[in-house]
Amino acid sequence: MAKTFEEMKAAIADWVGNANTTRLPTSVRGDLVNIKIKELGRKYDFRWLETTAAARTLVAGAHTLALPTRFSHPYVMRLQSGTDVYEVEQLTYSELRARFPDPANDDTGTPGNYAVYGEYFYFSCRADVDYTVLEDYFVYLDDLADGAPANTNKFIEIAWDVVLFGVLADCSLYGIEDARIGVFQSKYENLLSNLISEHARARSSGRPAIAEEPG
Repeated sequence: MAKTFEEMKAAIADWVGNANTTRLPTSVRGDLVNIKIKELGRKYDFRWLETTAAARTLVAGAHTLALPTRFSHPYVMRLQSGTDVYEVEQLTYSELRARFPDPANDDTGTPGNYAVYGEYFYFSCRADVDYTVLEDYFVYLDDLADGAPANTNKFIEIAWDVVLFGVLADCSLYGIEDARIGVFQSKYENLLSNLISEHARARSSGRPAIAEEPG
């Protein structure tokens, strides 16, 4: 059953017991839920973090483009001119600079490579024409907060059990003494492993996962 942010905080209190809610007041429990979701999102490429940006334009003569909203890291980028679509290969910034040391002053063309640096995409050359930029990327999620619509996301809608046991397993870090911490940790690891496998199958036509992590 999906849970809201408010219900997640209440569930944590139910599990740790009234004696421990002094150390874990409502505000702290909320922080722990958001921290756990951020940890999961930073470590694993779950499909809930995938999005497609609204089409933008890399104008002729430009070799940089600002990152899209809530950008975490890239997935796939394509450039379109008329009916022609070109996939652009990602490089590290150091690789891009080694291969294309001065794109701002090089000849124009169809950029074949890009890198992320700071808050921008840097391309391997200046665009020779206007290109429509088609971007699939991973986002970071906004923190949950009380009240709709900010009190839910896919993690606590579908994988609330993973988040709950992840928080419970971490309770010992915050001074909570509970003989069940080891059980919480074991259950969290099992639930997380199953979630990773589920998302990996989504990228392998439903077949058993062949990788430990999605992505």
